[in-house]
Amino acid sequence: MGTPLDIALVIALIVAFIWGTFFVLSRITGWRRLAARHPGVAPASGAKRGLTSVMFPPCLGYNHCVLYAADDEHLHLRIMHPFSLCHPPVSIPWAAMESVERVPSAFLGARVRVGDISFRIPRHVVRDELTLREAAAAPTPEPG
Repeated sequence: MGTPLDIALVIALIVAFIWGTFFVLSRITGWRRLAARHPGVAPASGAKRGLTSVMFPPCLGYNHCVLYAADDEHLHLRIMHPFSLCHPPVSIPWAAMESVERVPSAFLGARVRVGDISFRIPRHVVRDELTLREAAAAPTPEPG
């Protein structure tokens, strides 16, 4: 059995490794940049809420640990505790999303692009915004 100092050192190394992993992940995925540009705000009452997954290219995902809320103004994302270390909440205005589009996928069927950051998310999370954008892009019939 190790001395108390050895045990404390091992615990400190484990904590530092976990913190470092979350720190690097938040930087590689772009989550940190999203949070800097679009800091979290409280969702409106009546916002659609749930638990979801988010995938950042090429294959870095937050699987079943992202809480979302979608209201008329924002898509709110936050990582569940204790995984939220180094991942501040994000509230992306719908207007700041350069694109929200369907992609062929049974699970992560929507791609969202905000500036230089893109991610995939289940289609039901952004369904209302997809519907609005697709209706706006649809050709209008010629009168008469």
